[in-house]
Amino acid sequence: MTTDELRSLFATEVDFLHYIGHVNHDGIECVDGVLDTRTLDTVNVESFLLNACRSYEQGATLVEKGSRAGVATLSEVPNEPATKMGCLLARGLGSALSFRTALSIAQSQTLLGDRYVTIGDGGMCLCLPFSGTTSMVHIEDIRDGIYTVRLKPYRIPRYSAGSMSGSIWDDDAKLYLAPKSHTTFEMTADEFEAGVCEQSMPIEYEGELYWSEDITAADLH
Repeated sequence: MTTDELRSLFATEVDFLHYIGHVNHDGIECVDGVLDTRTLDTVNVESFLLNACRSYEQGATLVEKGSRAGVATLSEVPNEPATKMGCLLARGLGSALSFRTALSIAQSQTLLGDRYVTIGDGGMCLCLPFSGTTSMVHIEDIRDGIYTVRLKPYRIPRYSAGSMSGSIWDDDAKLYLAPKSHTTFEMTADEFEAGVCEQSMPIEYEGELYWSEDITAADLH
């Protein structure tokens, strides 16, 4: 984009803007120069990811001028880790995780993840989950066709601490205070797949991160 195009975009009511490129001391690099967010009159972009080196100052200015939340960097980020971080954040935000939670999960998967920080309201969610909450699925063991699974639910802004939540894998239909790690469940492969296909959610197994819509039970063996 040109500087005029990017300036116009920041003034547009957009839910999420993901900038990929370069930021220097003067501002955000465009094809025809640099746009300094401190010169913007209006910022209507609700949230953002400034995926560029040392973008914190530019991102903080966006929040001061109207953005609700965003992610920026504290130092230099090489292309490959930045690309991975951008993909992980996009998947997390698209799975109804908050900015803070999506960033935390992404940081655990990249060596340079600690160079990224949330600015503004880290509890903001771009999407709402179908079930009212999104959980991290930790597969603790797979043995003799039985999956041992632990859920870590994440609270979203519309539900305050102390809300009740349950699990489709709980035959007793128990309710738990949220947010709280559910008890461990044991299930067959078919039961596991039936649960994770309900909505997009992150799955952790043997230190690797997966997304429910990308894998089947057979992929985890």
